[in-house]
Amino acid sequence: MKTRNEVTVFYRKKFRPPFSVKKAAEKILAGEKKKSAEINIIFTGSRFMKSINAAYRLKNRETDVISFEIQGKGKNCAGGDIFICIDKARENAKEYGATFKEELARLVAHGVLHALGYDHEKTGAGRKKMLYKQNRYIKAIMKN
Repeated sequence: MKTRNEVTVFYRKKFRPPFSVKKAAEKILAGEKKKSAEINIIFTGSRFMKSINAAYRLKNRETDVISFEIQGKGKNCAGGDIFICIDKARENAKEYGATFKEELARLVAHGVLHALGYDHEKTGAGRKKMLYKQNRYIKAIMKN
């Protein structure tokens, strides 16, 4: 039985992250008291993200982040695959008046929380809880 978290980062689109994505994800897993989670974070471009969004969410447009739980369901989930679109992250940062680092921190936190079973779309309480945690983790990532 595994006794430590594993985070792997892949780059389908090359770029230099402004912080350690692996360490940021590990910090979130530790904050959520996970001990044997497996998270894969894949950075991609617009075209690939649009194809994933169309295939799995039936939305024929790019999006910023998509997460897939790979083990368990809901709070019992112990990991997943997270796709983050770098092009959309840059676009979002400009649109929201944020730095690229802030937007990337938001997408990493958002994706990891979804992969761990959090959902902001089903209930108001779920949204409130997820956004609270997401904002707490963004602050922690931004300190480094």
